[in-house]
Amino acid sequence: MSILRETERREKTVARGQSIQGELSRAHKKEKKMAETVVFQEFNLEDVHLKKPVVSEDGKYRSSHVKHKVHFQIGEMNDMKAVVVQEQGRGMVLRIKDDSAVQFLHGFESYLTDYVYDHCEEWFGRKVERANVRRMLSSVLKRDDVILQKSPNMTAYKLVGESNEVVELESLDDVDNSWVVPIIEFRGLYITSRIFAPSFFVSSILVGSAHDSGEASFFDPQSLLHRHEDLPNPFDIGVDWEEVSHHSADGETNIFSSSGE
Repeated sequence: MSILRETERREKTVARGQSIQGELSRAHKKEKKMAETVVFQEFNLEDVHLKKPVVSEDGKYRSSHVKHKVHFQIGEMNDMKAVVVQEQGRGMVLRIKDDSAVQFLHGFESYLTDYVYDHCEEWFGRKVERANVRRMLSSVLKRDDVILQKSPNMTAYKLVGESNEVVELESLDDVDNSWVVPIIEFRGLYITSRIFAPSFFVSSILVGSAHDSGEASFFDPQSLLHRHEDLPNPFDIGVDWEEVSHHSADGETNIFSSSGE
């Protein structure tokens, strides 16, 4: 082999290696960017992608996990947009006091409905009418209230004093009716034979009051879990949440098989 050909071969090898490294670097940067907490106004729903559902250990339902960590923030230290309506057990109900945030959450569920519709044949081996998929959404929203699960490693903070010092809380005692800034993580879909529901978890929360303010935004300081455990029923978390009327709107359809068949 001539020196010229050998040089060309080495240059191509180096270029190919640099190309692969570049792709890996771009993929790493994209995943890192998607893992960062952003305020909901800056969140891009097109970044949300789901894996094919897997059957739970007890075989009664399926979990469709996100391909990348997805979490967003509602409100900021100087602009709180949510109030705790109820906090007990493994969950909480927040009342969103901002129309754009409410619209964002409804848009999130609409995006998920369209996503399920687009992947029905791949996931469940059959095509489904879009109207049927919409009827089977078990929404975690009721007007401007949203039901959320609490992450097992959730961290909680409170603004105290005139300087609004941020202090970590050991527990969420007596936070009902408090203004809060929640960091919400979307982990995927809970799917049974009759319904599917989004699984939203509070990973961190800042507790304030109606008159608290600050200069900087509050962002999640914790490392999120990487485990792909079965997603629990979003409505079986100990809070008093009336059953949504369309939970069984198409109860005999059984579009989504919860067995491995």
